[in-house]
Amino acid sequence: MKRSIILILILVIILTVSGCTITGFPPFQSEPDTTTESPDTTLEDLPQNKTRAYLKAVWISQFELSMAAAEDKSEEAFRSKIEHMLNRCAQNKINTVIVQVRPMSDAFYPSDIFPATKYLTGTEGSYIGYDAFGIVVETAKTLGISVEAWINPYRVSGENDFSALSKDNPAKKWYDGDNKTRNLIVSNSGIFYNPASVDAQKLIIDGVREVVKKYDIAAIHFDDYFYPSKDAAIDAADYAKYKDEGGALSLDDWRRANVNSLISGVFSAVKAIKSDVEFGISCSANIEKNFNDMYADVYEWSRKEGYVDYLMPQIYFGYENENMPFMETVNAWASLIKEKDIVSLYCGVAAYKAGAEDKNAGTGKSEWIENNDILARQVKDLKEIPAYNGFSLFSYSYIFGDSISAAAGKELSFLAEVI
Repeated sequence: MKRSIILILILVIILTVSGCTITGFPPFQSEPDTTTESPDTTLEDLPQNKTRAYLKAVWISQFELSMAAAEDKSEEAFRSKIEHMLNRCAQNKINTVIVQVRPMSDAFYPSDIFPATKYLTGTEGSYIGYDAFGIVVETAKTLGISVEAWINPYRVSGENDFSALSKDNPAKKWYDGDNKTRNLIVSNSGIFYNPASVDAQKLIIDGVREVVKKYDIAAIHFDDYFYPSKDAAIDAADYAKYKDEGGALSLDDWRRANVNSLISGVFSAVKAIKSDVEFGISCSANIEKNFNDMYADVYEWSRKEGYVDYLMPQIYFGYENENMPFMETVNAWASLIKEKDIVSLYCGVAAYKAGAEDKNAGTGKSEWIENNDILARQVKDLKEIPAYNGFSLFSYSYIFGDSISAAAGKELSFLAEVI
C-alpha cells in the first residue's frame, strides 16, 4: 500500500514538472521508444492493471462456427451447437469468448457493408437466414460470459482470385470499378485492403461501428494481419504520391503511420459509440517483427493513449523453444507495457500445440509431446507476473472440443486446477 502511494506521488510530481497534457490522438512517432526499465526494477515492481476482471478467454474461429459442411444448417441446429460450446466454456471457468465475426471481407451477422460469410452456407454472399453472431451474444449473456468481436481488418482473401468474391463484396466492387490499385493490395499471398487507402480505412472503421452499435459486446478484437509484405512494390504508387506531395517519412515509417491512422480511428469510433467497449489487438509475439515486418507499432500503442485498451501477444511457445522461450517472451512484453492505466496486457497461449511436435522450436520441438502440463504451468506463471491481467487459449476445438486429442485431455485436466 505504501509503495502504491509513493508511486502515485512520484507520477503526480513528474507530470506537474513536465507540464504534460493529453489531448486528442498522439502524433506519429517515427522512432520507437526503446528505453527499458532500470536494472534495479523487477517485473514485480510494475503496477498491475485492476480495471477489468482477470481475463480467462478462448478464441472461437470461423472454422469452429462454420455450418458450411453441416447437413442441418437451420437456426435450431446452430443454436444447439453454440449452447453446447458456450456451456463447455462456462464449465471450464472461461469468462470471455473471442468470436470471429469477420475473417475476411465478410460477416457472420446481417451487415449493410460486408457480404454474408461463406463459412455458414458455403457460398460468400448467401445469407443463412439468421443472425449467427447475435445468437452467440444472446447465449453467452445467459451464462455470464462476455463476448469480444474478432475482426481481421485488412484481409479479403487468402487467394488472389477475385472470381470467388461475391458481387456485393466491397473489394470486388473496387476491383471491378475504377479504383483497382488505390484501395487494394493483390499479392501471391492473397487480397488485402490497402493500409494507405483512406477509403479502405473508412470501410474498416464503418464495419467496426456497425458491430459496436448492434451488439452487446465487451470489445472489438483485431488479429495480427497488418501489412502483408515488406516488398516495396506492393504500394509503390501510393508512397510515390506521398513523397511527391512533400512527405518526408521513410517507407517503413510511412507504413507504420498508415496503420496507426487506422488503429487510432477505430479506437475513436468505438469510444464515441460505447465508451465502455474496449479495443484490443492480438499481435505477433515477436516485438521487433511487429514493428519492422508488419508495421504494427506496438511501441506507440503500448505507451500512448488513443490507440488500444489492450494488447494480447500470441505467445505460442513452450518453455524450451530455442528462439523465443515462453518466459523470456512474456517478460519482454511485461517490460514493454509500462503504463498499466493506459494499456492492459493479456497473453495468447497455444492450446493447439498440445501433443504435437513444435517444428520451429529447435531443440524444444518435442516439448509439447513429452509434457502434458504446459498450459497449466503457463497460466500459473502468468498469474504471478503483475503486468498480465489474463490469457486466451487458441482455440476452442483444441482444448474444449468433443474430439480433442488424448494429450489435450491431459493438458485440460491440469489446466482445470489453475484456471
